[in-house]
Amino acid sequence: MTAHVVLFEPKTGTTPGDRDAFIEVMRVTFEQIETVRRSFVGLRQTLGVSYEAKIGETAYSYAAVV
Repeated sequence: MTAHVVLFEPKTGTTPGDRDAFIEVMRVTFEQIETVRRSFVGLRQTLGVSYEAKIGETAYSYAAVV
């Protein structure tokens, strides 16, 4: 099994509607790829563990796990 994790932050000025549309397009796209068994796209969850500090100063609000 392979998992791809993508952390991302919408560009400044992106409207909530544009952001939601982008997330929906990713969800639909993942559903249409035969080899993708599961996916999650949404707000990134932080757990307060040490490896999260390796992300650095960049704070990503969203995550896609495929």
